[in-house]
Amino acid sequence: MKHKTYLWLGAALVILGALAMASALGAQWASMEKLWPVVVMVGGGAAIADGIRQRKQDGLWLGLTLLLGGGLLAYVTLYAGWPAIARLWPLLIAFAGAGWLGAWLLDRSRWANLVLAAAALLVCLAVLGLRSGQLPQPLQRVVVVGWPWLLVVLGIALVVEGARTWRTDADRD
Repeated sequence: MKHKTYLWLGAALVILGALAMASALGAQWASMEKLWPVVVMVGGGAAIADGIRQRKQDGLWLGLTLLLGGGLLAYVTLYAGWPAIARLWPLLIAFAGAGWLGAWLLDRSRWANLVLAAAALLVCLAVLGLRSGQLPQPLQRVVVVGWPWLLVVLGIALVVEGARTWRTDADRD
């Protein structure tokens, strides 16, 4: 085993043991039933570090999305309760958008990531506006009727970006 593997494995065992002791002593928060989103967040942090180190946008996107999504799920499991997810789930779309924004910042030549980030933010805002009733009636109609066009535009952006970077990605991976 590599030295880093020993360090990570040892740290994981110490944390698991400490949580088991806290749970055995009656700490309500110290159960995996409550803390499982932290595992998602740690995985996200590891993917971010790996994505930045290897300059891989997909790893950075996954890491940011998992870290932020895990944070939302930790908030739900530790504080707000599961009924809160019914109104907060659109934030998961925004978190994916944050991942695409991070991927674009890692390689600004990949403009499709910026388009996806903007689209995810717009979709999140539209869904939150629709669900809360804050969108004016004419805008609600535009969102409800026009959302398929967003799929078409995003699909075209992805196809163009994929065709444009086909050879570059094949050489890199």
